[in-house]
Amino acid sequence: MNERTRFWVDPFQTKLFYRVAFYWLIYTVTLFNLLFAWRLVKHGSDDLWQQFVATIYDNIPLFITFVIAAPWIALDAVRFANRLVGPLFRFRKTMHSVTVNEPVRPIRLRKDDFLMDMQDEFNAMLDALEDRGAVQREQESTSSTQIGG
Repeated sequence: MNERTRFWVDPFQTKLFYRVAFYWLIYTVTLFNLLFAWRLVKHGSDDLWQQFVATIYDNIPLFITFVIAAPWIALDAVRFANRLVGPLFRFRKTMHSVTVNEPVRPIRLRKDDFLMDMQDEFNAMLDALEDRGAVQREQESTSSTQIGG
């Protein structure tokens, strides 16, 4: 029940992935320009093309490392964001169920998720709404699975 079934559940994570990739690109271009400028200062600017190619060849291991590491960094950022967007996904689904007058169950977040204090307050609100007859609870089953990572 506490296992994540999906870790990519919200458009925010896609935007975060693109943002990390964009920052990586900016970093790489900036780093390369600084390395190229350093080479020009150190060796002179006689043949710019030769210095440019030499800068690339001298730093190939660095760029290969970036290419290998960047996707993992971006995916880790998306997984980390799941600790926020997963709970938001659950809150949103429950709010939708309340809106369309479907039975709801209490929100149960994972121990590492963010918004734990909101879980307690949200469930207290559901209890108050149930007491007023505005919400009905879903029967809890033992084989239920959670949606939304």
